Amino acid sequence: MSVLEDVLGVADYVLLMSVNPGFGGQRLILTVLDKVRKLRRDAKAKKLRLPIEIDGGVHLDNLADVVRAGCDWV
Repeated sequence: MSVLEDVLGVADYVLLMSVNPGFGGQRLILTVLDKVRKLRRDAKAKKLRLPIEIDGGVHLDNLADVVRAGCDWV
């Protein structure tokens, strides 16, 4: 995510894909939650109000984990 870190200050929000694009009904790629946590920490350290969104694989059984990781939009 080093390229992303360089543009955090000018981004309106960040969308992370949490499934492989193009195939419906996939499970959430759990490693994306680590990326969300890191992005949330980086944004907080830079005092940025940066909404984070993930796209795909979110269901009632994992929604709480997604929100706890730092996602604002699903």
